[in-house]
Amino acid sequence: MSSLRHRLKRLERVQAAVQEPFRIIVTGVGRLNLAESRCTRTLSENGGVTEVVWLNGSSNDLSEEELEKFIASFPVQRAGDLRHSDLFPPFKGHSDESDRSPHPTIGRES
Repeated sequence: MSSLRHRLKRLERVQAAVQEPFRIIVTGVGRLNLAESRCTRTLSENGGVTEVVWLNGSSNDLSEEELEKFIASFPVQRAGDLRHSDLFPPFKGHSDESDRSPHPTIGRES
């Protein structure tokens, strides 16, 4: 029985050490369109989760609860499983599938 108590205490310590995700939110201007918004959630080797949220439009009309629900709808991926297209989602108006970068000089060949 003491072995079980020891394991339970160890599990409680581990759960207490879990950090909140590191979250970056990038918003646009204008009316929010969640259907065209994206999120990547990445689990690092040390157990931390990084969330990058791209909102297509302003987040002013989005409640904290709605934002959390939107983010939770995306799976958490291990860092080694990510592709370039996961990190840089396509933006409206880009017809070239090879250019998925939000930055004009990243992802383009010179």
